[in-house]
Amino acid sequence: MAAETRTVGKSAHNTSPNLTPSLPTLVVVAGNDEVVVGLEKKLAPLADGKRVQMKVVEGAGHMFRDLYADDVVDVFLKGAVY
Repeated sequence: MAAETRTVGKSAHNTSPNLTPSLPTLVVVAGNDEVVVGLEKKLAPLADGKRVQMKVVEGAGHMFRDLYADDVVDVFLKGAVY
């Protein structure tokens, strides 16, 4: 099943529409990501804690390698509350 999305406007830094999921969504962000810099700040306005939840794995790089993979699994095992 594909995730449903809806357009909520244009980004100030991008001409592509911003997409906000209409289904409950958990976003896991790498706290030390050097590929997608600033993702936590960009997603913060969308993460309302109900429909969109964001969890940050501090110290993790873009690919969640080594010890941080376990932290990502913990996020999913503890589950997001919707």
